[in-house]
Formats: sequence, C-alpha cells, structure tokens
Amino acid sequence: MSTIEERWQEYERRYEILLKYGFTNGLIKFYDNELIRSLSEIYCGGLSASVILLHKGLSNGHCSDRSRLITLGFSGDFKVVVADIDGILLRPEYIEDFKNGKVDEDYGEHYFVERIENEKTWVYDTSVGLVFEKELYYKMQNPKIKKVFNPQETLEYLYEDFIKDANEDEKYSLTLILPSIEYNIDPIQPYYKDILLEEIESLKRRFDYEGMCEEINRDLETLGFKK
Repeated sequence: MSTIEERWQEYERRYEILLKYGFTNGLIKFYDNELIRSLSEIYCGGLSASVILLHKGLSNGHCSDRSRLITLGFSGDFKVVVADIDGILLRPEYIEDFKNGKVDEDYGEHYFVERIENEKTWVYDTSVGLVFEKELYYKMQNPKIKKVFNPQETLEYLYEDFIKDANEDEKYSLTLILPSIEYNIDPIQPYYKDILLEEIESLKRRFDYEGMCEEINRDLETLGFKK
C-alpha cells in the first residue's frame, strides 16, 4: 500500500470517529426548520434555495456557490471561508489528477461558512449538508485558510448575477427541472428525504406547477404536438 493510500485511510478513520463523536455529543447537527423555511423563499434558476441545498446532486461539488447561497437564510454574523481541506487534498484520485496535470494546484480548495450562534461558532458545509461545531470541524478537515469573504462581499457576489426573483420566465423552467429531480430523489443526507419532498411539493403549489404543465401542453397541441 502506498503512502498516499495510507494517509487517505487514516483520514477516513479519523473522520468517521469524529463524526460519530460529534453526533453523539451535539457537536454536529442538521439544518434547522427555521433556516429551511427562510431558504424556501429564495430562488435561483427557478428553484427554491431550500430544494437546491437539500439535494445532493445540486449541492455536492458546488461549494463556491452553495456556501454563499445558504447565508441568505441567516440572521446575524457570518463569514465564507475558502481553504484547502484534507477531505480533498488527501484523496488519492485527486492527487493522481494533479500529478497528471488534469487539475491545478488549487484542487484542494473548499468553501464553507462560519456562523456565530449563541456565542458558539458553527461551520456550515453545504457539500455534506451538515453543521459542525468549529473546533471539531477543524480537527476533521485541518483547513488551510486562503481567503475569507465578509457578509457584504458575499451578498454582492450572489446578487450580481446569481440570485434572481422567481419571475414569469424563470418559474417555467420548473417544468424542465423538477421531473428529473423527482425521478431520482437524492437528498444531501438521508435525514432530509421527507423534508426535500415537502419542499418540492410546496414549490409546486406556490407556482401552480400543474397549471403550468397544462398550459405548456395546450401550447404544444396548438403547434401540432400530441402527448
């Protein structure tokens, strides 16, 4: 076994031990209902932020945007942190890609949010859909901080060209996006499955999804297309 593989296995062992410890001792938690309710009123590409952040395929691997997106459901102080973390840096396939020139030297870069709540700092990692007590998260991921964005910088990024209201044009994109999401319900954590389903149904009711589908079908029929 190579040193690279040994280091990765050691990381995985440490992560699993600390993950269990965190859940057992209240140092790791899920997104709370208040945050999810706030995110359900924010829209990106026609979808609510709650659906995006509860869905694995829409969140995992998109930490730059999703870490910023979740902050729109916050009140109080926070910062978006950019750091190299062990969960990426030590992964053997990524190291191999780096050696072969398939990724650049920033391949270990990850975005997460630090938020102060009740005098304790919590880390929101949208790539796994969990909230970690800061000290525990730093033991798990050994982040090497490269950059920090304050709330103003974060909001400027989001509203410049990323977040839009669910206007008439954008809401019709739901008829294209939701079928694929519903076909394979893939929550970022199993715990969120029922919550994700509820958020999808809420979004459909909010914009009369069935009515939009019927309208589109009528328009297609006038053009000679039959179901």
